[in-house]
Amino acid sequence: MAGGLHADWRLFRSGAVDVYCDAGGSGPRAALNRLDQMRFLVGKWSGQSVVEPRWPLKIVLFKPGKSQTLRADGELMLQDGAWTGAWLADEPLPRAWLRAYARELWESTARPMAKPYEAAVLDLLADIEVKATRIQVGAPPPLENRTPEWMLLHLLAATEEYQGRMRVLLSNLQQDAPLRTALKNSYDKPPEEMLAQARAQGASGRYGTAEWIGAPVNPERDYREREISPEQQSLALAAVRRGPERRSAFRALLNGGMKTPAVLEGAGLYGEAVEAGSESAAAWFAAAMEEKDPGRREKLLARAAELNPKWAAPHAIIAGETADLGHKIGRMKKALSLEPRHGEWWGQLAGWQYEGRLYKDSAASYLQAARWADTPAEAARMENRWRELESRRAALEAAERKKVEDEKAAALEKLRLESLERVRAAERKANAKLSGGGPVSSAGNAVEWWDGPAADGKAAGVLERVECARGALTLHVREASGKVTKLAISDPSKVVLAGQGEMTLHCGPQKPARRVRVEYRANTDARAGVAGEAAMIEFTQ
Repeated sequence: MAGGLHADWRLFRSGAVDVYCDAGGSGPRAALNRLDQMRFLVGKWSGQSVVEPRWPLKIVLFKPGKSQTLRADGELMLQDGAWTGAWLADEPLPRAWLRAYARELWESTARPMAKPYEAAVLDLLADIEVKATRIQVGAPPPLENRTPEWMLLHLLAATEEYQGRMRVLLSNLQQDAPLRTALKNSYDKPPEEMLAQARAQGASGRYGTAEWIGAPVNPERDYREREISPEQQSLALAAVRRGPERRSAFRALLNGGMKTPAVLEGAGLYGEAVEAGSESAAAWFAAAMEEKDPGRREKLLARAAELNPKWAAPHAIIAGETADLGHKIGRMKKALSLEPRHGEWWGQLAGWQYEGRLYKDSAASYLQAARWADTPAEAARMENRWRELESRRAALEAAERKKVEDEKAAALEKLRLESLERVRAAERKANAKLSGGGPVSSAGNAVEWWDGPAADGKAAGVLERVECARGALTLHVREASGKVTKLAISDPSKVVLAGQGEMTLHCGPQKPARRVRVEYRANTDARAGVAGEAAMIEFTQ
């Protein structure tokens, strides 16, 4: 590390981005402004007023002759809870860095949309050019990235006529609207015309740029130099190293007496970093991965999730390791609310939901698993699983509906039979009394008999219907005048049946309808529509 400490290092900071530099000039401020304006565009295109990455960015810009121990890295790397990289101070930030950071900003802020459109957005962001508050959008990406989706979004972003409604289009795509519907909702022009424009531009190979108004940033004023201590220099230079070199650098700091949580974490001593009071989510997560006790492991993971509320991985790991099915489903749903672009997690959630008989939720999760699968083969497997599950779900729901209907029908049939049995029991009792205990002849006239209160009303006509409900019956008798008289039977055992032929009452319409004469006690409680309580029913035909 001594090779970098002789330089006059400075820190430039904006939000979650730290730039360490051992050179003067405009390089650090230009880098910060470009990253800030990218963040501004992400907010504008996603419709979010606050854009915060899940992880900070810490980079070192150096002059080759002054920091012999540093090497320029072509890719950013996520290490111990921060994106890190080292680059030459007098060169623009590499495109791979810009695209990786654009992805970090976009995925931590915007709702997901189809992969090809998200890739096109990231390419547009990676290729912006910035001068103060002016952002030039539209420089073409590498040839293999110029997809039909990129050509369409480039047309919208780099054409002043279309710029203002680009956010509306992206919002429609984030809600899974078909492309033609999204274009129709966003622009007054026919979708076919705009798609033809994009194809024609792609065929010509000529891509223009357009200016967007950026965030009101003054690099000289807003990105001030900060002096840093030799210890801060050492930490910054160690943090951007890779692999074994990184561990060695932090071990050297530890051996030199810097036993802080950050140094312990960098040296790979995550358990000690946690014990020393580390507030780094990455340290708690790494300590959990080393922990053998399941209970202690889950507590460490839960603390990691608390320290970085935007981080999904701790929730997903807890979901995979807990035995409680409800806990598994809840934790994985939380993980996917933070990071929905993860096909493998959707597949796991779908399986657990199916196990918990949440068939509809499981089918929806399998569709998401197919949408975010890493390969076409995996996507096809998830779609086939979804179709299989939909078929099973439809069969299960049909079986459940039939079961409910059968139970209702059985209950009604039981009620009908119970009512009928009470009527027949009353009939047998009355007939037994009429015959003096002997058998009743089916021929001849029955003798009327009643030992209860005297009937004071009569109705004669056709018995059209018998309503049965909760053991009680209601007779519908249509008299010669056409009037329908309703008569109640609260207790069938107290009604006398007499007459000719079959003397039974069946629930529902009477087929065939029979002529009856009914004597009844007039209703005294004025129950609506019921003339009285039947005392004797004589079947006259």
